[in-house]
Amino acid sequence: MPTATTERLLLASLTLLALGACPGVEAPVAADAAVLAPPDAGETQSDASGEVAPDASEEPPDASASGPDARALLGPMGAEATDELCSNKEDDDGNGLVDCEDLWCRDSVAVAVCHTLENTNELCRDGTDSRESAPSFRDGTGVDSRVDCDDPDCGKNPYVDVCPSPRWEATDAECANGVDDDDDGLIDCADLDCLHGGLTACPLGERKRVLFDDSHRERAEMADWVIDVPFRHPFPSLPTDESQWAGLLSSFGLELIRTGRFVVETLPASGPRLRYGSSDPQDLSRYQVLVLPEPNSTLRPDEMDAVVAFVKAGGGLLMVADHYQSDRDYDGADSVITFNELLRRAGGGTLAGNPFGFSVRLTGYNESGRIDGLNGSVASTLPAEAASHPVLDGPHGKVERLGMFRGGLFTVQSGATNVAVLMHALPLTTTGYTAGSPFVLASTVGKGRVVAVGDSAILNDGTDSHGVAYLPYAAWRSRTEQNATMFLNAVEWLAALPEDG
Repeated sequence: MPTATTERLLLASLTLLALGACPGVEAPVAADAAVLAPPDAGETQSDASGEVAPDASEEPPDASASGPDARALLGPMGAEATDELCSNKEDDDGNGLVDCEDLWCRDSVAVAVCHTLENTNELCRDGTDSRESAPSFRDGTGVDSRVDCDDPDCGKNPYVDVCPSPRWEATDAECANGVDDDDDGLIDCADLDCLHGGLTACPLGERKRVLFDDSHRERAEMADWVIDVPFRHPFPSLPTDESQWAGLLSSFGLELIRTGRFVVETLPASGPRLRYGSSDPQDLSRYQVLVLPEPNSTLRPDEMDAVVAFVKAGGGLLMVADHYQSDRDYDGADSVITFNELLRRAGGGTLAGNPFGFSVRLTGYNESGRIDGLNGSVASTLPAEAASHPVLDGPHGKVERLGMFRGGLFTVQSGATNVAVLMHALPLTTTGYTAGSPFVLASTVGKGRVVAVGDSAILNDGTDSHGVAYLPYAAWRSRTEQNATMFLNAVEWLAALPEDG
């Protein structure tokens, strides 16, 4: 059976990789290796320990920085994401792509030498919607109907001087001076920025903090799993419309804060590492829920330990995966490998022994496509005992159907009593899946809670961090599936202490 190391090597050996950020954008890949992804739900995965390949790099800069000090935060650490690295004729990050062939060169607002974005002072003041060719512009038009500073590549880019810089109230002085320092209509502790972790003395009250991770390449290729870019604080603090935030998760974040029960922020691409029990302002102990939306690079060992400690101490973890073979930036890792390495470390070197009670199945691109054909891109098989679970029947409504667009599956450990399968991808009568096809799980670990979902595509609200609107992929807005309802219910359940229900 494959170890963590061989899983990474096998994934890296595939030269054509599935791009499953959204329904309809997958690329063909080599046939699935049957030994890695047998279709039967009773499959087992490796119990052998494997070496974790950390993303080794220097300590990142302050994630609360703005203006010129924030420029180092615009690309993931270790990636080709600067003009210098994108023009030196070298493959600096070892993914087989040189300079402007590399997606991080083409997709980073810090890079001007590749001429793929409206992201320079000249382009951001010429009064036109400049043609762009980053991966997000999938319809071939090269326009996003956002002109100059209205385009996030201009207006939220600290390299651009001709647009007003985003501002926040984020210090004790700013949050206690009786002034609306950032002109967002909110003063002092009424400004949600003042409630972000570790910054001010403002009381959180009844609200709970939700941290969305962007530090593990969640924006690789056409994935864009962020609430806003590029900083820790979304701007403006309380938008009137989700389009004022730039990311495929902007609707998710906005709907959470509109409940009056949550504050949302981002762990930036090159921001502080995931930590627990430190003095860092974004230490996980300051949050009630951590969202890991299809991480495309592995966590360092100390980060894995931090996540496990956070959950065991009472934190809520939302894990959103995709199918195996969805390495979007050719670094040898995808969300399946990333989550299994986390679970394997939690289990002391074995998946079977991990306290979460489940692992992510190695369901490859072809098999996920077969499932997609069998269920018509909809998962709707609910175990009878799951229908009343708060994730499926919670404050935001009932969930009976979810979209599934070449998503992934989970394997529940034999004898695990802390895991509830909330939804299967296929009816239990389906050949090869009579033992089940777990697509959504809920688990309790120590004092904390975990929800795991097998497809990131259903998070997509149709408007990304470059300002591109592509509503055919907006599964979040579906009128026939309850994708948004499920995720909102999940955060409510994850944020509730056990005694809260």
